[in-house]
Amino acid sequence: MVQLSLSSEDRLLLYCSRLNISKEIKYKIEKILNESLDWNYILECSVRQGISPLFYWNLSKIGNGKDVPSEVMKSLQKTYYRNFARNMLLYDELSKVLMAFRGAGIDTIVLKGAFLAEGIYKNIGLRPMNDIDLLVKEKDLQKAKRELTKLMYFTPKIIFPTKLHEQFQMACSNELPPFVHETRKICIEIHWDIQPPQSSYKVDINEFWNSAKSIKIDDIEALTFAPEDILQHLCLHLHKHINSSSAPPAKPLRDYCDIAEVIKHYKETINWESLIKSSNDHRIEEPIFQGLYIANKYFEAFVPENVLQRLCVKSTIVFEKMFKIVIENNLNRKNQLDVIYYLTNLKLINGTCNKVRIIFGDIFPSKEFMIYRYSIKDEKQVYKYYLIRLGTAVLWGLDALWQFSRYFFKSTLSK
Repeated sequence: MVQLSLSSEDRLLLYCSRLNISKEIKYKIEKILNESLDWNYILECSVRQGISPLFYWNLSKIGNGKDVPSEVMKSLQKTYYRNFARNMLLYDELSKVLMAFRGAGIDTIVLKGAFLAEGIYKNIGLRPMNDIDLLVKEKDLQKAKRELTKLMYFTPKIIFPTKLHEQFQMACSNELPPFVHETRKICIEIHWDIQPPQSSYKVDINEFWNSAKSIKIDDIEALTFAPEDILQHLCLHLHKHINSSSAPPAKPLRDYCDIAEVIKHYKETINWESLIKSSNDHRIEEPIFQGLYIANKYFEAFVPENVLQRLCVKSTIVFEKMFKIVIENNLNRKNQLDVIYYLTNLKLINGTCNKVRIIFGDIFPSKEFMIYRYSIKDEKQVYKYYLIRLGTAVLWGLDALWQFSRYFFKSTLSK
């Protein structure tokens, strides 16, 4: 890791983003802790990167945290126990949902955090979860909705700019609208695929189902992906969040730690040949290679060299740049992603007329949407917000032209 050009604060976050600290990494951490550090920055980034509980856990094991300011350790400790309590509540609810689904004959695969916290991290306090993600077969969606309704879950009303926006959103989704518990405010997301229809990276979800493995979560039987399929899912998920402005902000330290710990946990049982074949068949080599490469190089997860060579694509991986973009919330990068994502989605809409309707609807959405979006108390004031929205659209359009002119100019110079 000598080649990293990260600050001491960022390197400390990186080194603590793993379950087990090697002697080499421990020495590096101890060395950094003797420096003068910006602990406010570190605390903020540990939250934004989704590693605060793990960060606390590792710091507390290195000299009992004596080289860390006491107020910082107290703050991190509170975050850890708060996350532990929250996850206990999530798992309690998850067990009820799994029991109900099993009783209704619904095969269920537990995705991401709900599986990782217990199955990989072995300590539910170490891996934050915002919600519970479950995968069911498309034929079981209605049964799943009925069972969740019985358990006091409801789907919050979602207001779209126009009816066309709603139709487009439904056609592009691979999940049902979120279900929220009436009293506990726990959110459950039901998926029938791991990739949305508009994604450039496709997978055959039936293959994932065919190789799924039985597990027990809180003594309730469920399913999880085979190890190599877990890796594909995690790599695709991270790639989506890093490169899409529509998704919540990426948490690369947490997500790369997930990938690395899955590799370490399953070790020799990963079917690398199956992973390579599936990646090649579905043309998803780029996100899979990037995820494995970075987990191998920066998170001490051993990936056979021949696997990386066979997956390798013409892709530039600049980990330091990616790391800093996410931490610093680079505004130019976000604007670029906004432009690319909007135009990509617009391209998916059939017909020039429908494209124009979508653009017009984004600038001048329904009155109901405006009231909801801007929390307008007096309906008579709604028209003022239309002027604000029009001005924002003009500025956004000018920024889009600027972004693309810069991109075109750079591309011309590089030729």
